[in-house]
Amino acid sequence: MASKTTSAPAEKGRFAKAADAVTDASKKVGSGAKTAAIAARNGAVTGAGYVRDKSVAAGGFAKEKWDGLTPEQRKGTSIAAGAVLGLLVLKRLIFGGKKRKEKRSEEEYLRKIKNQLGVSPSFSPMRPTQGSAQSTPMTNSRTPAAAWSPSGPKTPPPSSHRDHSAGKSLFGARAGKIAVLEKGSAVTTTAPNEFSVATYNVLSDFYGTSKRHSYVAPEYMKYDYRFALMRKQIETMDADIVCLQEIDPNSKWLEWRRFMRARGYDGTLQDKDASRSVSVAVATFWKADKFECLQQDHKARSLILHLRWRERSSKSLWVVNCHLEGHVSRPHERVLQARSILSALVRAHQAAPKGAAAQAVVWAGDINGAPDSGVIKLLVEGALDANSTEPGSDIILSERALVHPYRFRDAYHEALAAPPFTRKVPGNAAVLDYVLATTNTLETLAVVKPMTARERLTMQRGNLPSRDHPSDHLPLAAVFRQK
Repeated sequence: MASKTTSAPAEKGRFAKAADAVTDASKKVGSGAKTAAIAARNGAVTGAGYVRDKSVAAGGFAKEKWDGLTPEQRKGTSIAAGAVLGLLVLKRLIFGGKKRKEKRSEEEYLRKIKNQLGVSPSFSPMRPTQGSAQSTPMTNSRTPAAAWSPSGPKTPPPSSHRDHSAGKSLFGARAGKIAVLEKGSAVTTTAPNEFSVATYNVLSDFYGTSKRHSYVAPEYMKYDYRFALMRKQIETMDADIVCLQEIDPNSKWLEWRRFMRARGYDGTLQDKDASRSVSVAVATFWKADKFECLQQDHKARSLILHLRWRERSSKSLWVVNCHLEGHVSRPHERVLQARSILSALVRAHQAAPKGAAAQAVVWAGDINGAPDSGVIKLLVEGALDANSTEPGSDIILSERALVHPYRFRDAYHEALAAPPFTRKVPGNAAVLDYVLATTNTLETLAVVKPMTARERLTMQRGNLPSRDHPSDHLPLAAVFRQK
């Protein structure tokens, strides 16, 4: 028998009747069933339109199957079909809109990131284009940079701020904000007016083997073990200038010089006669292809260097590497030592065309003073009143008022990333190490966290040194742009 097509109005009427039946049934159940019934009715109406469009092709088959059903079966089939169609419509309305919103958000996010990176809007981080400068996948900003040595492949270590365009700043993506990099990040610079500074009290073997660190497992205090960890830290940071404190001026200095020279650094050790110590000294290293040393001033507790840019011979900067008096009862000696360094800088800058205040100066090292101490107040505020005393003490820091022309700022404090401590031993956790810079001549671009978030939690109960930390101090590093 030939199949007959079913007219669209008749089919629509059947679905409408089925939907009405569902609506009547919903009055006998809760509000949840009523909502479903309304959805089923809407689905039935939509389904009727769908059947109308497709009835010419499928009407014969539907009519044959429909005629074979009993009235009860027809009623149940209509209800089920309407409910299914209604649910499908609801799913499309709810989840389809959500997916469209998520897709728009993802597209906006990618467009924002591409704008920040300065890449083409068509660039895909998952499918890099051939021959593009951005041909490597984007890396997670929290992934620590791998150690890199000039003796190996001449490619910079990976960094979340790295842009492989020659001469372009790696740290200026967010104008007006100082980047706070995770521990393990490299501070390699490529722009001609940018440089990075690291400071690290490496714990002299003279002090490391004493009873003051008896709380540390002996195997972690062996110098070879500690030196290997410190080499890795210095190598990973890849700073342009490295200031080290508590260097053994005898055998250990030779190891450090050999290690740093192999990585392209020149360096100098504080003179023994000036340091007045046979056990420890400070040492400063700088990348030989970036700076040349014009002048050195060896003082009792510091080493002052005058460095000139090789590619910008008209520009130079001064680097102070210090290890001030550490005894808690001698804050006045720290102030006296800082005053001596400041006086040396002023004398050196007297002949400068624009005077001392216009000089670019970085002051890094183990100052051995807390952020509220008199010596930090003198350096950062530029003055110290006569007969000032150390907080919590009646010790007079200076009988006369002190003043200097330099506008120093703590890079970590400026970045709102000051660590809870830079030295932690049993019964004493304090910020003692700093990277200060003259803000009128140097702009702070980035600082590196000395600890991970996990380490900050575990170190609440632990101390330094430890298995993973070879010194009782933490290393600091910052990036600057010379104005």
